[in-house]
Amino acid sequence: MADGWFDIPGVQRGPRTLAEQLKGLAPALAEAPGKTVLDLGCAEGLIAVEFARAGAMDVTGVEYNPDIVATAVAEMHKAGPLPMMIHHADIAELIASPARPQWDIVLALAVLHKLQDPAAGVKYCAASARSLIVIRLPYGSTGQIRSKYLRHMRADVAALLKAEGFANERVEPGPRGEWVQYWRRK
Repeated sequence: MADGWFDIPGVQRGPRTLAEQLKGLAPALAEAPGKTVLDLGCAEGLIAVEFARAGAMDVTGVEYNPDIVATAVAEMHKAGPLPMMIHHADIAELIASPARPQWDIVLALAVLHKLQDPAAGVKYCAASARSLIVIRLPYGSTGQIRSKYLRHMRADVAALLKAEGFANERVEPGPRGEWVQYWRRK
């Protein structure tokens, strides 16, 4: 059995369970019916599947690791016919692209610190979200995100999103001491 991000019984071992990773996302799931959703860094797509099951009219998952994308596509098909797609893409390339499709809800769940330029990632979320951005901050973060690859590259989430016309609506406790922030377009 392979190793991955999520523990999927009979498929792969992983350090995280779906139930654990859904902590703090109940308000976003409740808002999903009839909405479009982008899940940046969707891993094996399990959270994206939950948003589709919650009634989202379209869910797009984006993941960089091709092995994990294959698992995500398999999990998506296993879940049955759902209004969703999983794409293999580098978030940094999406950020650099002049194309700016928009979704009602943008999820950036513990992914922005994995970018070389987290500030560019926050701005991409703002440009891509019609209504709501849900960001799960890395453990120990109070709103400053530091790139795990280029330690001098940082993002002040609140300052960037306020400048882009978003207001912090709520903060929910997430898994493993992480915090889930909800940002609404004004």
